Amino acid sequence: MIFTIHHKKHRPNFFQFLLQLGLKIGDETERKVCFYSSCKYDLNGIEDDEDVNKLFGFGFFPSHHKNSARFGWFYDNDMERIVLMAYCYVNGKRVKEQICYLRTNRIYYLKIITGVNSYSFWVKDEQKDLLAIETIFHDSKKRWFGYKLGLFFGGNNKAPHKMQIKIENV
Repeated sequence: MIFTIHHKKHRPNFFQFLLQLGLKIGDETERKVCFYSSCKYDLNGIEDDEDVNKLFGFGFFPSHHKNSARFGWFYDNDMERIVLMAYCYVNGKRVKEQICYLRTNRIYYLKIITGVNSYSFWVKDEQKDLLAIETIFHDSKKRWFGYKLGLFFGGNNKAPHKMQIKIENV
């Protein structure tokens, strides 16, 4: 499905937002993703505090700001690429790690695996060749039950124009 974040919004429309919600059961979450050219943006000098846009992932009760794992992204104008990030909360502490650069209008397979003391982020290309792996360690027991987190642009800034991303369950 193609998700659209409209100009000056953080999330897709209400219907698309609801489609992303649900319970997360199991230790793997995988999606097929394509960032369209509309995901290129420049905030024109607006302060963004190195915000990371959220793509998909999951959180654990009581709050995803306490424990969660998500793929995040932003557009790097100098590299002319999407920067893919691991974006987690570990016991209330935000952890962000760069994974790799992606091109627009190409298909990628993104997977998060919940381990005993880690979240592993796997990135594969359209031929399913492995491009990158990033691991974020946590000191909690393995969690397999939580709730899904979906698409969200920004932190303090809203989308500077309409953006579209194709996200499909695998």
